[in-house]
Amino acid sequence: MACYHDRAMRRERQFRDRLDPLALNDTELMTKYCFPRQGLISQIREMEPLLQRRTRRSHAIPAHTQVLLARRIFARGSFQNVIGDTADKQKT
Repeated sequence: MACYHDRAMRRERQFRDRLDPLALNDTELMTKYCFPRQGLISQIREMEPLLQRRTRRSHAIPAHTQVLLARRIFARGSFQNVIGDTADKQKT
């Protein structure tokens, strides 16, 4: 009976969307992008009209993904580490 009660008291696990970088908490955002959440959002809004494609035929990378990827590369100074982290691959 006690074992069942212990299981019932556990917190429900929360999963975050790994493809949505803005789902990270503020500390993780600062670690990865060296920029606060509001700053990233304002950069995305400012750059979106310039980066957005006119048609959807090309299946281009969305503007917010382009801005966040560039911001992360600039923060780290190397694109290889960023690609390895994004793809969950070892960087040796």
